[in-house]
Amino acid sequence: MIDHMTDRNDQWLGRSLMALRQLEFQGPTRFEVVTDFMQRYQMHEAGGSELTEWWIPAEDLEDLNDHIVGPIELVAEVRG
Repeated sequence: MIDHMTDRNDQWLGRSLMALRQLEFQGPTRFEVVTDFMQRYQMHEAGGSELTEWWIPAEDLEDLNDHIVGPIELVAEVRG
């Protein structure tokens, strides 16, 4: 399984929560995905070399959901 949440990701998410307050509800999540599935996609920087994310096309979302393993954890919660 791949868990790519780093301390820098957590710090960035914490700072970003203020921007999410304009929405009724929003929050970052953490979950595991089967490694073979994720190897189809490239990792991209999202604001720095230590802040990375996978870009998965919308048409692959259902397939991604089918490859989630275990629970989806709400990392933080923001209510508008």
